[in-house]
Amino acid sequence: MCIEKRIASLLTIETDGKANHTAPKDKTNDRQKDAYLKGHGWKVLRFTESHIM
Repeated sequence: MCIEKRIASLLTIETDGKANHTAPKDKTNDRQKDAYLKGHGWKVLRFTESHIM
C-alpha cells in the first residue's frame, strides 16, 4: 500500500499600524481582503503594530 501525502500551504502575514488602520473603512477592507484570500486557500495571519514592536 502506497500512501502519498502532499501539504501545500499559502501564507500571508498582514501588519496593521495606527497610521493606516484607524478608520472603519480600513477594517472593512481588511475583512474583505482576508475573506478573499481565505476563499482562495490562503492562511492569513494578522498582527497589530503593538504585537510587533
